[in-house]
Amino acid sequence: ALYHCWVTATTVGYGDVSMRTQGARAWSCIHIAVAVGTLGAFIGKAQELRDERKKQVQRVELLKKKLDKDLICSLDQEGNGVDKTEFVVGMLVKLEMVKWADVEPFIAQFEMLDVDGSGRLTEH
Repeated sequence: ALYHCWVTATTVGYGDVSMRTQGARAWSCIHIAVAVGTLGAFIGKAQELRDERKKQVQRVELLKKKLDKDLICSLDQEGNGVDKTEFVVGMLVKLEMVKWADVEPFIAQFEMLDVDGSGRLTEH
């Protein structure tokens, strides 16, 4: 039974064990759906945990990394040094937590709302 469950769940299906009765065939239909779905969910969750761990390690490495000229240049969007916003957004982009294309519309909206060009939004 364990052999049949494993062969079925992994979708190998050698065909060497056949269901002879109608009841066994009906049970097999349910078993196949549940076994394949469960194994697929398990594999998917394992991959998700692996990816999450990889991102956490990457984040720690980036936070521990000393600032060098290349990193500063890659974060400097305007060519005038890296301010707090450029640093935070740049690090989020490097960590692939956001994409630059996701940030650009908000920058454009801010610039549109900043009518006096001060770099700050006020209620007046």
